[in-house]
Amino acid sequence: METSGSIEWNNASVGYPPITPPRRPRVLAVGLRQFRRHDTPHPPWIGPWTWQKMCALPGLSAERTPTAWQRLVDAGLQIDLAVDLLPPGSACSDADLAWGAKYLVGVLDGLEAASSPLAFDLVVLLGGKVANAFRRIDPRLHDMRLLDLCHGHIVVPSPHVNEADPDNGWWGNTDKQSSLRRAIADTLRVCSDE
Repeated sequence: METSGSIEWNNASVGYPPITPPRRPRVLAVGLRQFRRHDTPHPPWIGPWTWQKMCALPGLSAERTPTAWQRLVDAGLQIDLAVDLLPPGSACSDADLAWGAKYLVGVLDGLEAASSPLAFDLVVLLGGKVANAFRRIDPRLHDMRLLDLCHGHIVVPSPHVNEADPDNGWWGNTDKQSSLRRAIADTLRVCSDE
């Protein structure tokens, strides 16, 4: 609020609607599955892979995968929730990925149809396998390309990769990082305006 001498000014006091800052878009990051090392004992996954379990066991988190998380934060993303298409350590067939994508699209469409405050403005698909699964089950996303906003979805390179040659990878190359940051900033601006 501006002050001029002892008088405080705001839009409401002069008959204009109050200025509200733009709402930050809610962002969902979708990964493949939580990595499990083969040399450590983990029980096999049993039971259905539901929305609640997806939310409880993400493969991406600031604590579990700090490098991947920081890469996305540095690119300009503020992630509200991360989920995976498949349960931890599970097989990764095209059919399983398509089923996970179809289920997740159904959940997201349901949240949006209900005008839920938990609905997401942007879905960030982490890597090519995840993007391909969504392309297969949602015809609107057939022409989706890396870093292009398409029906509320954007594909970014997987932040989990260990780049053998950082100068040529997305996360170690400063020119590619700049492109990534610009694309994400443009996407978030569009999502904020909608």
